Amino acid sequence: MNKIELGRTYSVGAYKNYSCSEMETYEKDSDTRVMLLTEWKSVSFKVTVTNENEIQNLEQAIYIEGTRENPAHFFSTNYSNIDFEAANDGEGPTITNCWGSGWTEETESTFVAEFETMKNNENYEEWMESKGFSLVSGYYSISGGVVVETVE
Repeated sequence: MNKIELGRTYSVGAYKNYSCSEMETYEKDSDTRVMLLTEWKSVSFKVTVTNENEIQNLEQAIYIEGTRENPAHFFSTNYSNIDFEAANDGEGPTITNCWGSGWTEETESTFVAEFETMKNNENYEEWMESKGFSLVSGYYSISGGVVVETVE
């Protein structure tokens, strides 16, 4: 599919396995933040295109063999009407960054070690909440192109 139409709904998936990253930012206070990364084997979204920028963003992210083999990244934040449909076989989450003046080298090291120990045994969202963190933002990014089908 090459032509995206205003007002239409599309199922959007990653062209390649393990090309979708989910980034989540958690905050304890304005001085203590953590970013988590999950890499997904496959993922799909339902996108209803609401403006010309969204049309352009989606068209430029479509992988077309022989024509557009290095398409633009797909960012979930570029769409005002997007619903997560499914993801399979995620790897992570892993902590990619701890920042803010609320961290010391020791508290960060201890937190990361506890997180790595916990993540295989507990729900990480609940664990983050138990440590005083709340989710403040999140988005998905797909590199290497997307495949798009019209939803009837």
